[in-house]
Amino acid sequence: TDGISASELGLLSIAAKDAIDGSVRIAAQGANDENPLWQRFVQEWSTFTPPPYSDRLPANWSTSESVFSDFDINASSIGRDIATFMYDAVAAAGFLACRAAPQGPLPTTFGANFYEARRNWSFDGLTGSVSFDENGDRVVASGTWSLSNVLLDAATNEFELVLKAVFDGGRWVWRAGKRDLVYNYRSTDEPVDQLQPPS
Repeated sequence: TDGISASELGLLSIAAKDAIDGSVRIAAQGANDENPLWQRFVQEWSTFTPPPYSDRLPANWSTSESVFSDFDINASSIGRDIATFMYDAVAAAGFLACRAAPQGPLPTTFGANFYEARRNWSFDGLTGSVSFDENGDRVVASGTWSLSNVLLDAATNEFELVLKAVFDGGRWVWRAGKRDLVYNYRSTDEPVDQLQPPS
């Protein structure tokens, strides 16, 4: 269900709903309320101001004062789970540029230096500890992931995402203290190779 909302799942046929009920969704989670950097960012959000040149930019590029005064960044899934990754990507690029060319004019080898600078290096960002593998990709274990059950509410005939666990710091933390997933056909038994509909 990544990329589709629980309400959009409600538009599916009855057979499709039955098949999806009990599935799981694993999604990258940007902000984590336990992260002190995120807490500070949220606390300081309303004190931010647009850059002085913002009013000279095209309307769709400029930033209104109300973005910081009226927008609740902590309640926004776009702010929490998309913008935080962008923020950390820009921060990583800035840090790596400083590591690649700490002073003076850019060397002709800046690109190679920039790529090599990510080795054996990490920083704490809004999405947690950020580090990179040998290919330059973010190490999966350095992110925070949420695992939710996709469950159909029989009374409302609507799907809901029920958070079951969070992967943080390299391990899964189950909300109930143990794995308590609901599987297809509302079974709590571990899946087998071939699921059979209930008789």
